[in-house]
Amino acid sequence: KYSEFSDFYLKEYAHSLEQFYDKTVAEHERNKYFETEEGKQLKADLEHSYGELETERVYNMEKCKEIIVEMILSKLGKNFKCDFFYNSFSVYLIDSNGHPVFGHVFDVTINSWSNNRELKVNYGGMESFDPLTDKNRIEFLNGLSSFVSDTELIENIKQIYLNWADENTEIERKQAAINKKLLNPLNR
Repeated sequence: KYSEFSDFYLKEYAHSLEQFYDKTVAEHERNKYFETEEGKQLKADLEHSYGELETERVYNMEKCKEIIVEMILSKLGKNFKCDFFYNSFSVYLIDSNGHPVFGHVFDVTINSWSNNRELKVNYGGMESFDPLTDKNRIEFLNGLSSFVSDTELIENIKQIYLNWADENTEIERKQAAINKKLLNPLNR
């Protein structure tokens, strides 16, 4: 039995087929263009430019990471380690072999994607301990306290990261433009 519901699905199916056809034709035209000398040169130039941007992006990220990790560890000392993730750092106490002493970390997260660009420190709770005998936890808490009380250090870390994030956003914008040109070299 025919219904408006069936009509809706028929229209959706027809639309889906049109999109598939358009995509297939565009892909065929793109591949055909990239087989020409002009197309081969354009594709090589675009891929080279993309690769240079990616190299710059990775280098900048590694440099940012090195600087911030060094700043944190120079503040806290050799008994701490700092792991970098895309927008956060996990800081923890280590033994003489470089292994974590116990499972507690404090995380430094930097938000660069909103108007409220901020640095936050997160530390989960710790079970009870004896402050007269548990020197590891005392050292960890002293390190945490030392870090969060150094507002100049925190502001410098935040600014270095946000500068990198802005540079990274610009590089990603350029890469997106290159990808768009690679997908549609004929501007259709």
